[in-house]
Amino acid sequence: MSQELLHSLSCLKNCYESKNVSKLFPVQRHLFFIIRSAAHFYIGKVLNIYKKGTNSRYGSLDSSESLSDLMFLSLRVYLPLSGECTSSDGAMYEADNSEDSLATFMKFHHTYHLHTHTPISNILYHLGRRAFDGPNPRALRLTVKAAKHWLALTRPVVKEKLLKLKILGGNITIA
Repeated sequence: MSQELLHSLSCLKNCYESKNVSKLFPVQRHLFFIIRSAAHFYIGKVLNIYKKGTNSRYGSLDSSESLSDLMFLSLRVYLPLSGECTSSDGAMYEADNSEDSLATFMKFHHTYHLHTHTPISNILYHLGRRAFDGPNPRALRLTVKAAKHWLALTRPVVKEKLLKLKILGGNITIA
């Protein structure tokens, strides 16, 4: 197996065990996560954290050291620029992670900020406080560290498997 594929498999295993959330890396506002929806992958910046409380009401938290008690995250959405991480030719995944090959994201759709609420089961990986570099606020580049995780989780082979996985009651089942 190639080194890149081994890294992808290792990242995938870690992704469903801890998602890089722990006492050292708690879920907090203003931190970044790699998120998957039914059809897309994106980076989300945490705006609020929700836990199910008594009487089926939700409460807001400042931070959490575990995902097990959480229900939703409120996020600002950062989308990959069109054409990136959506092509099936794999050329992006063969790149050397140099400055020129890092994925670029935008936080605007036309002139609007994008926001969403996502269930905790859609979280793939906790990137931490610093996911983006670069001077251009309209075209944000991932840091080298964040790009490695992004590329590992959005590689076409891995992406195809992740979109088919459903997490029910904390167990992984194949759809």
